[in-house]
Amino acid sequence: MKKNSLILMLGLCLSCLLMSCGHSNEATKATAESDVSTNQPAAEIVENKLCFRNEHPFKDAPSKQDVEELNLEIEGENVTGIYNWLPAEKDQRKGSLTGTIKDKVIQAQYTFTQEGTEKTTKIKITLAAEQATVSGGPPVLGLGATLGKVACQ
Repeated sequence: MKKNSLILMLGLCLSCLLMSCGHSNEATKATAESDVSTNQPAAEIVENKLCFRNEHPFKDAPSKQDVEELNLEIEGENVTGIYNWLPAEKDQRKGSLTGTIKDKVIQAQYTFTQEGTEKTTKIKITLAAEQATVSGGPPVLGLGATLGKVACQ
Protein backbone atom coordinates (compact mmCIF):
# COMPACT_ATOMS: atom_id res chain seq x y z
CA MET A 1 0.00 0.00 0.00
CA LYS A 2 2.79 2.37 0.93
CA LYS A 3 4.49 1.65 -2.36
CA ASN A 4 1.30 2.41 -4.34
CA SER A 5 0.78 5.70 -2.44
CA LEU A 6 4.35 6.72 -3.05
CA ILE A 7 4.03 6.01 -6.80
CA LEU A 8 0.72 7.87 -6.91
CA MET A 9 2.21 10.91 -5.14
CA LEU A 10 5.25 10.89 -7.39
CA GLY A 11 2.99 10.69 -10.46
CA LEU A 12 0.91 13.64 -9.24
CA CYS A 13 4.03 15.74 -8.60
CA LEU A 14 5.41 14.98 -12.06
CA SER A 15 2.04 15.81 -13.65
CA CYS A 16 1.90 19.16 -11.84
CA LEU A 17 5.48 19.94 -12.85
CA LEU A 18 4.86 19.09 -16.51
CA MET A 19 1.63 21.12 -16.61
CA SER A 20 3.30 24.19 -15.10
CA CYS A 21 6.16 23.97 -17.62
CA GLY A 22 3.67 23.81 -20.46
CA HIS A 23 1.87 26.94 -19.24
CA SER A 24 5.16 28.75 -18.78
CA ASN A 25 6.23 27.99 -22.34
CA GLU A 26 2.86 29.10 -23.70
CA ALA A 27 3.04 32.36 -21.73
CA THR A 28 6.60 32.97 -22.90
CA LYS A 29 5.61 32.21 -26.49
CA ALA A 30 2.61 34.58 -26.28
CA THR A 31 4.82 37.34 -24.83
CA ALA A 32 7.44 36.83 -27.55
CA GLU A 33 4.80 36.93 -30.29
CA SER A 34 3.36 40.10 -28.76
CA ASP A 35 6.81 41.75 -28.68
CA VAL A 36 7.46 40.85 -32.32
CA SER A 37 4.14 42.24 -33.49
CA THR A 38 4.66 45.62 -31.75
CA ASN A 39 8.24 46.14 -32.94
CA GLN A 40 8.92 47.76 -36.30
CA PRO A 41 10.69 45.67 -38.91
CA ALA A 42 14.43 46.36 -38.99
CA ALA A 43 14.20 47.79 -42.51
CA GLU A 44 11.92 50.60 -41.32
CA ILE A 45 14.07 51.70 -38.37
CA VAL A 46 16.10 54.80 -39.28
CA GLU A 47 19.12 55.86 -37.27
CA ASN A 48 18.43 59.24 -35.75
CA LYS A 49 22.05 60.39 -35.61
CA LEU A 50 24.47 59.99 -38.52
CA CYS A 51 28.03 61.28 -38.83
CA PHE A 52 30.31 61.52 -41.85
CA ARG A 53 33.89 62.77 -42.17
CA ASN A 54 36.76 63.06 -44.63
CA GLU A 55 40.32 63.87 -43.62
CA HIS A 56 42.85 64.93 -46.25
CA PRO A 57 46.39 65.07 -44.78
CA PHE A 58 49.02 67.18 -46.56
CA LYS A 59 51.65 65.07 -48.34
CA ASP A 60 54.55 67.23 -47.18
CA ALA A 61 53.12 67.82 -43.66
CA PRO A 62 50.99 64.87 -42.47
CA SER A 63 50.15 66.64 -39.20
CA LYS A 64 48.16 69.19 -41.23
CA GLN A 65 44.90 68.13 -42.79
CA ASP A 66 41.77 69.48 -44.42
CA VAL A 67 38.57 68.10 -42.88
CA GLU A 68 35.01 67.85 -44.16
CA GLU A 69 32.35 66.88 -41.61
CA LEU A 70 28.63 66.28 -41.79
CA ASN A 71 26.57 65.45 -38.70
CA LEU A 72 22.84 64.79 -39.03
CA GLU A 73 19.98 64.30 -36.58
CA ILE A 74 16.82 62.79 -38.03
CA GLU A 75 13.45 62.88 -36.28
CA GLY A 76 10.75 61.42 -38.48
CA GLU A 77 10.97 63.37 -41.75
CA ASN A 78 12.79 66.35 -40.21
CA VAL A 79 16.56 66.71 -40.39
CA THR A 80 18.94 69.12 -38.69
CA GLY A 81 22.70 69.14 -38.64
CA ILE A 82 26.01 70.73 -39.44
CA TYR A 83 28.16 70.66 -42.55
CA ASN A 84 31.67 72.08 -42.16
CA TRP A 85 34.70 72.43 -44.41
CA LEU A 86 37.77 72.94 -42.25
CA PRO A 87 40.90 73.46 -44.36
CA ALA A 88 44.18 73.72 -42.46
CA GLU A 89 45.43 76.82 -44.29
CA LYS A 90 42.36 78.64 -45.65
CA ASP A 91 39.21 80.24 -44.33
CA GLN A 92 36.86 77.67 -42.91
CA ARG A 93 33.22 77.22 -43.86
CA LYS A 94 30.98 76.34 -40.93
CA GLY A 95 27.24 75.97 -41.24
CA SER A 96 24.01 74.40 -40.14
CA LEU A 97 21.21 72.81 -42.11
CA THR A 98 17.53 72.11 -41.71
CA GLY A 99 15.41 70.07 -44.07
CA THR A 100 13.41 66.94 -44.71
CA ILE A 101 14.25 63.38 -45.70
CA LYS A 102 12.44 61.07 -48.09
CA ASP A 103 13.80 57.82 -49.52
CA LYS A 104 17.29 58.50 -48.09
CA VAL A 105 17.49 61.90 -49.82
CA ILE A 106 17.63 65.06 -47.74
CA GLN A 107 16.55 68.40 -49.17
CA ALA A 108 17.88 71.14 -46.89
CA GLN A 109 18.47 74.83 -46.42
CA TYR A 110 22.18 75.33 -45.58
CA THR A 111 23.27 78.49 -43.79
CA PHE A 112 27.02 78.96 -43.43
CA THR A 113 29.68 81.52 -42.62
CA GLN A 114 32.88 81.85 -44.65
CA GLU A 115 35.33 84.73 -44.83
CA GLY A 116 33.14 86.69 -42.43
CA THR A 117 30.07 86.49 -44.66
CA GLU A 118 26.90 84.52 -43.97
CA LYS A 119 25.16 82.87 -46.91
CA THR A 120 22.25 80.52 -47.42
CA THR A 121 21.70 78.00 -50.21
CA LYS A 122 19.78 74.79 -50.90
CA ILE A 123 21.62 71.49 -50.79
CA LYS A 124 20.77 67.84 -51.39
CA ILE A 125 22.28 65.02 -49.34
CA THR A 126 21.97 61.46 -50.62
CA LEU A 127 22.54 58.79 -47.98
CA ALA A 128 24.02 55.38 -48.71
CA ALA A 129 25.12 52.57 -46.41
CA GLU A 130 28.62 53.92 -45.75
CA GLN A 131 28.62 57.44 -47.20
CA ALA A 132 26.72 60.66 -47.82
CA THR A 133 26.93 62.71 -51.00
CA VAL A 134 26.33 66.44 -50.73
CA SER A 135 25.43 68.52 -53.78
CA GLY A 136 23.84 71.86 -54.53
CA GLY A 137 24.50 75.52 -54.31
CA PRO A 138 26.30 77.49 -57.01
CA PRO A 139 29.44 75.71 -58.32
CA VAL A 140 31.62 78.58 -57.08
CA LEU A 141 30.78 77.54 -53.50
CA GLY A 142 32.22 74.07 -54.01
CA LEU A 143 29.70 72.38 -51.75
CA GLY A 144 29.81 68.99 -53.46
CA ALA A 145 31.51 66.16 -51.61
CA THR A 146 31.15 62.49 -50.75
CA LEU A 147 31.93 61.82 -47.11
CA GLY A 148 32.55 58.47 -45.42
CA LYS A 149 30.41 57.31 -42.50
CA VAL A 150 32.05 57.42 -39.06
CA ALA A 151 30.93 56.76 -35.49
CA CYS A 152 29.28 59.79 -33.91
CA GLN A 153 31.02 61.21 -30.88
